[in-house]
Amino acid sequence: MKFIACVFLLITSVLSTLHAQSLSLGLRYPGLALKVGLSDSLAVELCYLSNQNLSSTGFRGLLYPNPKSQLRTFIGGEYNLLNAKTDKSESAGNYMGGFIGAELFITPSLSFTADIGYGTISLTDTVTSVIQEESYPIVNAGINYYLVNSKTNKQKLNERKDK
Repeated sequence: MKFIACVFLLITSVLSTLHAQSLSLGLRYPGLALKVGLSDSLAVELCYLSNQNLSSTGFRGLLYPNPKSQLRTFIGGEYNLLNAKTDKSESAGNYMGGFIGAELFITPSLSFTADIGYGTISLTDTVTSVIQEESYPIVNAGINYYLVNSKTNKQKLNERKDK
């Protein structure tokens, strides 16, 4: 069921890029993101994160209350599928949480983004079927490179240069 949900979200996101206001590739620690701006104030982000013991694939929804600002604040929620592996066990599960953050445009095509949030991680050990569920604070930071950018982002940077 989780696989079907992820495939549905991927297809929906790919189709939405046909009408996207913006499209960016993000470099996060330690992973990648593809953000599709559905409007000036709403975006969907597909994320993949990986490190030595954990991999995460999921999506984030972002709402920008001030879409025409050079420093765009946002609120959002995310859902990720997790796979964890240690020397003694393997686990699979999910993460759901909310966050707040900001995106600062450095150039019309480049921005720095950071957010903090809180969510719940639920993991099931694949060998023992033991379920662990805990809540954690989350911190994200990264750089976005916009392949397609809405007119409002270009206009706001041009206005800043004119001042």
